[in-house]
Amino acid sequence: IFTSDRIHTPVVFGLIKPRIILPLEIAEGCTESELAYIITHELVHIKRFDYIFKPLFVLALCLHWFNPVMWLSFILSQKDMEMACDEKVLSVSDTDIRSEYASSLVKLATKKNLILNGGLLAFGESSIKSRIKGIMRFKKTGVLIGIASIIILIAIGAILLTNAQNNADGSIGENILTENSEKNDDSDSRLGIYLVKGL
Repeated sequence: IFTSDRIHTPVVFGLIKPRIILPLEIAEGCTESELAYIITHELVHIKRFDYIFKPLFVLALCLHWFNPVMWLSFILSQKDMEMACDEKVLSVSDTDIRSEYASSLVKLATKKNLILNGGLLAFGESSIKSRIKGIMRFKKTGVLIGIASIIILIAIGAILLTNAQNNADGSIGENILTENSEKNDDSDSRLGIYLVKGL
């Protein structure tokens, strides 16, 4: 963790060795709990490899700068990235820190500089209103809900990922054995009649 007097919001910087850089005025003016929230938020960015994905998103945006869908995707992905980090910070805390976390977010948002920090991963980044709404609506999910969700997803996946029965000739249908093949189980006869839908 480093401090700098040239930035106005906490950021994650670097690709190979990511570093958290805190503004000097925030490091000196924040309370201990606010610093803990900020550092935890930035550590979640590092753990989720957001410092690698964000430059890739920017590169894709540079290549497709004329496509409005790319701009919309970029904006929404950044919003989701920040909200996911906010939720993780709230979920790792033992107590309910929603109001304190939201107030520290607002405090930092008033000090940010959009021109200098537009492309960096930052705690006090854009979409403050929607992030605060998400923070105040956040509820910790129980372990049982998580396990039930995984079981439901596995069951749905098993059902949806199954294929229909394919016959030897590539057709899909039910194999009806002829009388000869039923009587002679020992025979190598593979003759059968297939009911194929549509024929």
